[in-house]
Amino acid sequence: MALNTLSLLGASAKLSYLKLIESHLRMKILEPLKEAAVEGLVTISNDSFHFCHDRIQEASLSLVGEIDRRHHHLAYGKCLVKKAIETNNNDMFFTAVDQINLA
Repeated sequence: MALNTLSLLGASAKLSYLKLIESHLRMKILEPLKEAAVEGLVTISNDSFHFCHDRIQEASLSLVGEIDRRHHHLAYGKCLVKKAIETNNNDMFFTAVDQINLA
C-alpha cells in the first residue's frame, strides 16, 4: 500500500507530506517505503522519496482501481489542504489541490 500511496502522489513525494498522510489516515507508509528503498524500488533523499524508475511507479499505480484511486486522491488532498491552510504552506496547498482535482 505504501508504494501505491507514493505512486498516487507522483514520481516523488515530500517526507513531510507522507508523514502527515500516515498520521492523519492511520496508514503504514514510511517503514514500508524504507524497505522498498532497501530493495531498490525507491530512493530516499533528505526530504523526499522518489521512485527509481517511472515503470515502477506505473506498475504500482496500475494496481489501484479507478474508484479506489479517486477515493485516495480525495483523502490525501483533504488531509494536505487542511494542514496547508493552518501553516500557510503554498507548496502543500498546490499539491493538495492537485490531489483533489485528480479525484
